[in-house]
Amino acid sequence: AYYSEGDGGVNVLYYLAKKLEESGKNVRMYPTFGMIPSPHFNKYYNNDFDITDCIVIYCEGTIGNPLCARYSIRWMLSELGQNVPHHYMNSWNQKELVYYFNTENKIESAPELQGTIYKILPLLIIPPIFKNMNNVRIKNSCCFSIRKGAHMRKTLVQAHPQNSFEITRHHNHNKLFEIFNNFETFVSYDPLTFLNIMAVLCGCISIVVPMPNMSKTEWLKTTAGYRYLLSKNIEFYYGIAYGEEDIEWAKSTIHLAKQQWDDIITYNNKYYESFIEDLNHLEDGTLQNTVENNYLK
Repeated sequence: AYYSEGDGGVNVLYYLAKKLEESGKNVRMYPTFGMIPSPHFNKYYNNDFDITDCIVIYCEGTIGNPLCARYSIRWMLSELGQNVPHHYMNSWNQKELVYYFNTENKIESAPELQGTIYKILPLLIIPPIFKNMNNVRIKNSCCFSIRKGAHMRKTLVQAHPQNSFEITRHHNHNKLFEIFNNFETFVSYDPLTFLNIMAVLCGCISIVVPMPNMSKTEWLKTTAGYRYLLSKNIEFYYGIAYGEEDIEWAKSTIHLAKQQWDDIITYNNKYYESFIEDLNHLEDGTLQNTVENNYLK
């Protein structure tokens, strides 16, 4: 994986490597396009061991098993068909194990399969730079970002004010910290970008432009913190509005966002512990969360 500060998926891959090493595993990142320093993990594969006799974790964007690893795991950082074509799945080994970063609607519609066929690994990392400096914000200021919204939506209907500032992938964390601490609102066309969380942690109201034919509840079910919300009987994320009708509520709760995301990360750690336990059972054939069971039945 090629490290990029602005790519949330790449960041969590490096963070998983860090967590796995802390759990006592011998871990390396495979430098497909060169080595860029990461704040999470910086050990790269250099013929340290037989790569065909180890576990390789791929994201959904990798076709097949290019490293010819004995065991491969597919970590779905986005829903199949969202960022990569469905046919990528045809190149994966049917016995390969599958874990989901976000809770997809298909998982929530089949509670009897959760924890066996469907397993989630919502490993979140929040860079410490994102905090509210309590600045005097630019009056009536708005920033926005399109990101994955460009291909997740059939048409892009403008929901931000005409004079809004666009956030692109060229803005690094330092610049995002500055933007979110000076603007009042952030409008997001990408319903799953981590920018939504970065914004509220900096005190900037986040407004997710509703997806066509997707209710607020349906959207919540596709997010990495949904299981936590369900366990606490909470109906929404603090500081984040799904559409304009939730803006006032988001304003009134944004001061609670930091604690909520700290709690979500703590809650989600149980899924990581379950993942570590699964790694001890790769050879006994008991694990059912295979590509075959997730996508072909």
